[in-house]
Amino acid sequence: MSAKLVNGICWAGPFAMIPIFQFMYPYLVLLGIGAGNICTYSLLRKYNNVSNKEQYLVGILSISFIPLALIINYTILQNSTDLAPLVSRLLIGIAYGVGGLYALSMDH
Repeated sequence: MSAKLVNGICWAGPFAMIPIFQFMYPYLVLLGIGAGNICTYSLLRKYNNVSNKEQYLVGILSISFIPLALIINYTILQNSTDLAPLVSRLLIGIAYGVGGLYALSMDH
């Protein structure tokens, strides 16, 4: 039960903070996707001996894309509140795409 609670907090925690920190919406989404995937990977590996490395890869990429999203938003887009969520979604898509390609390459 505690593992499910931790997993739920990792997934939902950053999303639950969006109403409080609306200006951080694009980065909290990346954090939620990243933390949720890493936590789920870790718990499945620990309790079920399942290793979905593509899920871990998606999580690591999503979290590591947060600084990139900040740089893009504050330098290239000049703090555009309209385009920042689009950049975040694009980076999430890239993370899932890389994870999917990794999964396909490992599936013999």
